[in-house]
Amino acid sequence: MVKKGKAGRPARRSPDERRALSQRIVLSNNNALEVTGLQELSVANLSDPELRTQVVGLPMNLVDRLRAVEAFRRSQGWNLFRRPCTVVRKETVELGRLIEHINDKEKGAEAVLKIVTGGRGTGKSVHLLHATTMAFLKNWVVITIPDAWDIVNGTTAYAPVPNSNPVKYFQKNATAELLKRIAEGNKEVLSKLYISRPHPNVKDSGISLFEMANIGIQQPDLSWSIFRSLWSELTATGPMDTNAAKGTKPFTARPPLLVTVDNLARWMAESKYRNPEYKLIHAHDFTIVDHFLSLMRMEPKKALPNGGIALYATAASNCMRLPSLELGIKQVAARQAGIGPSSPDYPVLWRRRIAAS
Repeated sequence: MVKKGKAGRPARRSPDERRALSQRIVLSNNNALEVTGLQELSVANLSDPELRTQVVGLPMNLVDRLRAVEAFRRSQGWNLFRRPCTVVRKETVELGRLIEHINDKEKGAEAVLKIVTGGRGTGKSVHLLHATTMAFLKNWVVITIPDAWDIVNGTTAYAPVPNSNPVKYFQKNATAELLKRIAEGNKEVLSKLYISRPHPNVKDSGISLFEMANIGIQQPDLSWSIFRSLWSELTATGPMDTNAAKGTKPFTARPPLLVTVDNLARWMAESKYRNPEYKLIHAHDFTIVDHFLSLMRMEPKKALPNGGIALYATAASNCMRLPSLELGIKQVAARQAGIGPSSPDYPVLWRRRIAAS
């Protein structure tokens, strides 16, 4: 007679495994019916107005790159369909026209800075996905911050930047993850571009931008320095003088950039990190946050010299309500509509409106 053993408790998964499972996104469902005659988003129909209100499939050869830059969100229900597909809206067609216009080299490099707003479930994150897909189709370099909350929620290592005044903080692991998204999503483009000037922590003057990004990925302590070097290369408009660039390969024109940030409001308040006095650190005091927000403060041409789009989106879920940010966005929209600050319809704080009445 064989005695049955006592059933043991299953082994607890490691933190990395649990994190991977919580962030896993299923992009296909073999049990779902296949849609016949489904068009695929391509360079040819990027801005085709006939596609408006229709469902198109995302290019299957770009799915891995879109996953690498974390363009998909878990809440978007991709596991219900046989393949990733999306609805083309009026804004999608307009975005396609804008990207084609910027991609036209004969008209000169043009840069556009935009903030995407709207209510919950209106498709702000999907709009960023559309932009990322179109940028990949046009061979742009895509740089993404999938969720601004991940930078300020107190879950990654941070340290003050030496000799910075006022004090700034860099996050080596978060910056290494940023470099990883850039390298994996843009490997084909970055492998054909080479450094054009000397950089600290880069000894070989003939490496590609992809290889340079990998230095920061493999050595997180150097990640911020490498990111700054990579950004200077991607925004370079020409080579440095011959003596400074000795040993480097011939300069290749840099492609336009697409920079996306989701859940922007999280960067407009104090973070969950603390300084040595145990006071909360404001999000603007982190180097990653300061870098991407500085693009919005600059003239578009200076922010993206080779052209491109900086597309930042607010969020209505997992976000915080900031009346000052909401007011600022309303004021920008009013100025775009031709409503000046002297107009009674110009958005202002309620207490200022009451004082003026």
